[in-house]
Amino acid sequence: MQVKSARIFDYGGGAWSRYALELDCDFNEVTHRYKRKPVGATRVAYFSEAQGYVSFMIHDRADENGYYKAVFDVSVELDGGTKTIERIKGPWSSNAAAMVHYGFPQAVDVRFQGCIAGHILLSEAEKILEQFKLPYHYGLYKPDWSLTPIKNTYILKPGRKG
Repeated sequence: MQVKSARIFDYGGGAWSRYALELDCDFNEVTHRYKRKPVGATRVAYFSEAQGYVSFMIHDRADENGYYKAVFDVSVELDGGTKTIERIKGPWSSNAAAMVHYGFPQAVDVRFQGCIAGHILLSEAEKILEQFKLPYHYGLYKPDWSLTPIKNTYILKPGRKG
């Protein structure tokens, strides 16, 4: 991951986090190959990490209304390294905490080029904070509310780890 610059964006609040790591980098060059994991009777989680960039989604055969019912051809790496293309309709975006709950690596939310939401590995985010000497750290957040059993995620907080 080649980051040209990084800053902290304060978007003024929200239910649990008001800061975002904002990156200027070229992420359009990344090709994602997803790993898939069944996470219920009709649901499959798709997760990909490439050069520190993370992409994920949930496909639910019983509810294919995500992304306005768009159809995606997803490059998938199966066990043993076999590659295939899966056509999925209407997957849903997910969140980093859900993906960790399903056994994937910890990722965090970021903004790219000032307006595009995305995700990177937590380990990459911590390197970027150090590289650009930004006085923030990622801390574990345990909300007392949740619509799912997922209760832990990492959010950006002011101050150094200590």
